[in-house]
Amino acid sequence: MIRRPPRSTLDRSSAASDVYKRQCTGRIKHDNTFESTVKDLSGNGNDLTLSNAPLYLSGEAGDKGGGQIRFVRTDQQYAYADNPSGVRAHADIPFTMEAWARRTNGDSYNTVMSIHGQYTEIGFDQSSFLFGRNGGGGNVLRTATGCSNNTWYHIVMTYDGNPEYDVEFLVDGTLKATGTIGFNSSRSNTTKLRLGSFATTAEMLTGRVAIARFYNRCLSRDEVSQNFDADKVRFRKRVRPGDTIDIYSKVLGEKKGIWKFDCRAELNNELVCSAIILCADRKAT
Repeated sequence: MIRRPPRSTLDRSSAASDVYKRQCTGRIKHDNTFESTVKDLSGNGNDLTLSNAPLYLSGEAGDKGGGQIRFVRTDQQYAYADNPSGVRAHADIPFTMEAWARRTNGDSYNTVMSIHGQYTEIGFDQSSFLFGRNGGGGNVLRTATGCSNNTWYHIVMTYDGNPEYDVEFLVDGTLKATGTIGFNSSRSNTTKLRLGSFATTAEMLTGRVAIARFYNRCLSRDEVSQNFDADKVRFRKRVRPGDTIDIYSKVLGEKKGIWKFDCRAELNNELVCSAIILCADRKAT
């Protein structure tokens, strides 16, 4: 079942002067229209400037992934916005960082998205996913295993403002790991939002980013899953005549004779399509 992203978090933007509005403050979705900048679709004016000419790509074979930015670490490529409106992740302020990304090598600290002034980031680290605080008062980076090269992932870190500084990390709409990122007191007004890097010359991504979003609120697990469902068709494997498709199904539950199944089709271990199917029991006659 493919549902639209929640309107309250994507389609209505927060006021630029109020960082505590419970809305999306940055929503970058690449297309063919930009040249030296990446347009912020949230309406808050947090456009990103491209540094060292990362390459725009219209998609992979069969247009898999759609519009995307390719970053190369050795060329020190990244995109950035200085002091973006409403983008804060210090102290006990709730936030969500979300991206569709794929890496093309197994380097350490393949940063997908970061808020450098407040030391917060998501990305990849060798064979693991990476999330947490990279320095500052928190200085706790967490990892979760299971990451592969050349695979698109929907990666999300959420924090609800709890005093224990516990965060959740979700991959492809499912909870992957939890951890404590620690307190960070930085309230710098020179906060830097970056795609493809943490620093300007280090901890940079070799890979691609297709969609990036930052919220100044904590999305629920259901909302994260809904965003994943809404976008995942863009990253599925294309099927051609003669391909062999593997079909999988799993029982999710049963209530009052209504069965719920999670069904998916794969080609060479890559997702083709998926659906949640409900079936009712029927007495044999």
